[in-house]
Amino acid sequence: MAMPIFLGLLAGAFLGVSCVEVAFYGASGLLLWGLLALVGRFSCIRREKQGLSRWLVVIPVALGLAGLAALAPLKQMDRPIPKLLPSEALTVAELGRFLDVWPEVAPEAAARVVHLPSRRPTWREVDAALTRDSGLRLRFGYCGFGASLLFGPHPIGPPRIAARE
Repeated sequence: MAMPIFLGLLAGAFLGVSCVEVAFYGASGLLLWGLLALVGRFSCIRREKQGLSRWLVVIPVALGLAGLAALAPLKQMDRPIPKLLPSEALTVAELGRFLDVWPEVAPEAAARVVHLPSRRPTWREVDAALTRDSGLRLRFGYCGFGASLLFGPHPIGPPRIAARE
């Protein structure tokens, strides 16, 4: 009886239960649900292995899957930006305009040049370049309860460029 509850909690930690994940990440979510079902089926194949020996197999497998999910490059910050930038070197104001984000900084900070690694960087690369070249940060607003190990927290609204805290 404890095994289905344990697997259900593990699946909830991986995928969360928000409708955003179901709508946008259905294929990878189904793959992970299938993987969890296989782990559950594998642990229940031999009924004579009840008790501690059964958990000695399931717990390391579950922890390994949780570790892989936490390290998987599927988080919002690991996704490429939605638009192709005109250049790899832009001012903070130009970068904000192309990303539909207006910098919440002083005019002299908005005039600093940011050197990006490519014309279609990930959000994490944009944040690293902003921090390195201008001392600013890319800030996302995140949902307080719509998060999972696999996809991370869900951003709410567009990001903003602000001073480091």
